[in-house]
Amino acid sequence: MNFKAMSNEALEMHLGMVLDEFDSRDRGPALLTERTWYQMILEHVVVSSIVLLVFMVVR
Repeated sequence: MNFKAMSNEALEMHLGMVLDEFDSRDRGPALLTERTWYQMILEHVVVSSIVLLVFMVVR
């Protein structure tokens, strides 16, 4: 399997999950508890760094 294709696929999946979460927050109460903007940014940074670490180890 091509690494570049795999990483693009994973990135699209991750962005899709983030966008779905924003959509669910706009539509109404989400399954997750209400979070402030800095908690969301911190969580996004942590998840992104973990994903990058995994890709560096796999490659």
